[in-house]
Amino acid sequence: MRAVILTAGEGTRMRPLTLTRPKTMLPVGGKPLLEYNVEALRDAGIKNITMIVGYQKEAVMEHFKDGKNIGVNITYVTQEKRLGTAHAIGQVADLVGEDNDAIIVTNGDIILENELIKSLMDKYHQSQAQSILVLTEV
Repeated sequence: MRAVILTAGEGTRMRPLTLTRPKTMLPVGGKPLLEYNVEALRDAGIKNITMIVGYQKEAVMEHFKDGKNIGVNITYVTQEKRLGTAHAIGQVADLVGEDNDAIIVTNGDIILENELIKSLMDKYHQSQAQSILVLTEV
């Protein structure tokens, strides 16, 4: 299983905090918000992560590099024009079907818990569904 993390957005509603860095790199508890997601995915057994970057991408890429320092393999895809979530996911369409791996797609500006990821993976494998969508009421 692999993960795709969407991190390209500007985070305009968080300004002025996001004038110099993406929202996913804002510090929470002493480390970037995005790092919690990477660690949760790793702890759930997902080691291959693709980050879709855009706005201030250098901050993300410089912090995580190839991911080896935190026990994962990170690759980057740049979304040159931010045209929404579907467009961002389309940037990695070639990953679908690669090695017959399932893919988890998540936003980078939320905090995931590895138990939720493990539960989702179990449900996916048990159901033999083509996809599972997790929603929450806002």
